[in-house]
Amino acid sequence: MDNQEVKLFRETITYGDAMVCFQNRYYFFNGPCLDKLTRKSHFEIYRLKGMRDGLDAVIFETDQDSPEACIEAFLEAAIWGGHTFWEVAREMQWV
Repeated sequence: MDNQEVKLFRETITYGDAMVCFQNRYYFFNGPCLDKLTRKSHFEIYRLKGMRDGLDAVIFETDQDSPEACIEAFLEAAIWGGHTFWEVAREMQWV
């Protein structure tokens, strides 16, 4: 993703869902959802078996005070082979 795509991608995953391809694997970003019981926003990223196949693993999840805080936690997490999103964003394709 280039800088313009990264900005739009970040806005998209803050308020909705998205999918990316990274190193020939597909990942689904389940946009932050409010947990009515805890009043926290919950955000998850799933690794998929294939573009149209089922879930392989949850690679990231967090509960934060707001959708924006969920995205900030994701951006700082070293979940991409020990790297953060910022370090590998140019290698990702938004699909």
